[in-house]
Amino acid sequence: MNYKEENWYNDIIDRLKDHEGMDQDDFYDVLYQEIDNMVIYNSDSHRIVDDLNYDVFQEHDVYGRADNINQAAYAALSDLFEEGSFTYEDYNNKQITQ
Repeated sequence: MNYKEENWYNDIIDRLKDHEGMDQDDFYDVLYQEIDNMVIYNSDSHRIVDDLNYDVFQEHDVYGRADNINQAAYAALSDLFEEGSFTYEDYNNKQITQ
C-alpha cells in the first residue's frame, strides 16, 4: 500500500473503532455505512478516486459500473478495505485491549 492508500485504509479502521460493542453482523453493516458516509461529497469522492488510482469506467465485480463519482469512490474504498488485513477479530481484540 502506498501512503495515500494507507491513509484512507486507516481512516476506515479509525471510524470502525469509534463504534463499541459490535457483533460481526454489525461490524460489516457499520463498515459499509462508514464508507457510504465517506463518499457523500463529490469533492471527497474525487479525491478518493484520484488517491486510490481507481478506474471509474471499470466494471466492478460486485457493484457493476459506477453511474457517478460517488459510486466509484465507494467501490474503491470497499476494495481497499477488502485488500487489507483488518477483520472483525482485529476489531474485537482492539476493544478488549483498550
